[in-house]
Amino acid sequence: RQTTGTGIRVAVLDTGISEHPDLNWSSDLTFNCSMDPTYIDEKSGHGTHVAGIIGAKNNAFGVVGVAPD
Repeated sequence: RQTTGTGIRVAVLDTGISEHPDLNWSSDLTFNCSMDPTYIDEKSGHGTHVAGIIGAKNNAFGVVGVAPD
């Protein structure tokens, strides 16, 4: 069966998630699990990359995540 992730919530426990046009994330549902005092993933980009693999939108920009909805 194929799915786009509609109705599924995913947690990314990583270095944070930066704002990105391919990502829809709720900043009011965040928990900082790094040593950085902010949720912004500006230093390594790893958390944003992981979030993109999971949920990058299916649009004309970049790649599509495994669960874009």
